[in-house]
Amino acid sequence: MSFSSALTRRSFCAAQVRQAAGVIAGLGWLSSTASDASSGRSAVAAEPAVQQDPPSRPADASKLPNAENLQSPFTPAQAQTAQRAWARRLGADVVISNRVGMKFALIPPGEFLMGTSADDTTGDADQRPQHRVRITKPFFLGVYEVTQAEWQTVMETQPSWFSASGSGSDRVANIDTKRFPVEFVSFDDAQALCRKLSDRDRTEGKSYRLPTEAEWEYACRAGTTTPYHFGGTFNGHQGNADGRIPYGTAEKGPYLKRSTTVGSYAANAFGLHDMHGNVCEWCIDSYARDYYEHSPVDDPINQQPSETRVSRGGAMEDVAANCRSASRSRWSTAIRSYLFGVRLVCELL
Repeated sequence: MSFSSALTRRSFCAAQVRQAAGVIAGLGWLSSTASDASSGRSAVAAEPAVQQDPPSRPADASKLPNAENLQSPFTPAQAQTAQRAWARRLGADVVISNRVGMKFALIPPGEFLMGTSADDTTGDADQRPQHRVRITKPFFLGVYEVTQAEWQTVMETQPSWFSASGSGSDRVANIDTKRFPVEFVSFDDAQALCRKLSDRDRTEGKSYRLPTEAEWEYACRAGTTTPYHFGGTFNGHQGNADGRIPYGTAEKGPYLKRSTTVGSYAANAFGLHDMHGNVCEWCIDSYARDYYEHSPVDDPINQQPSETRVSRGGAMEDVAANCRSASRSRWSTAIRSYLFGVRLVCELL
């Protein structure tokens, strides 16, 4: 199927969602006072947005000269060699855990091309121009999306639609969803998780935040320059999305119509699972359509005051084109929907 067909499908789906929102809002699928026509989803307003301080980061690469910095494109072997080198320099493991059981993979610093290339007709204008970005400091990113069990342990709530107590329980009947990603969480909810988990683990030298969208895309690509970290085709076999509308191939694939257990699909070269599909993942950045036209090379982060933030990765109901490494979406910080989950950065204090 051509990309133009996928775009037509996306617009059609958007119209369906908007038409159906009023009917299904009462059932809890997503209730709304706001919508994003460009992304074709609607959702519920929660508490007002709270502005956050910019993220702190580990030591600058220039102060750790023996660790290897990466230059995209790079191979899985090069990625893993850099991870080991930086782990030695930081006195940490390549994969660390916290008391809740969350796992975080070390992402070495490096350079890559962010966004969609000029000769690629895929995607929206806000994914261009493609531009070089340097991630100058290492960071630890969640190996998996935060699970329902992990969220409940920390926040003592169970918001997920796809759970035994959720409004989508019929879609997960007789399935243990503890290792499903938590969803129906807003950006503000995700920030609350970061604060509570940081308070809980500060005595162990750990704090938590959301990734910047530059960190997210760099970690997702893991040295690749293809639309996905696994190549140029996606039809629901490689990740949890709507495989009926594939990308890069005419072969259709599965469509689960729900989230699924984290780690169900192969990891990328950095050891990260489910970067394409399953649930959309909140980033710390404010959204600006033209941000790529003037964003800095080193560690870009849009800190302009805004109640609209970036999400990445796509979700289980997205067509494959919307799950590309470069794909961006924008949403109100108060929106809740089963499309939205969270992946955390762990910082060592």
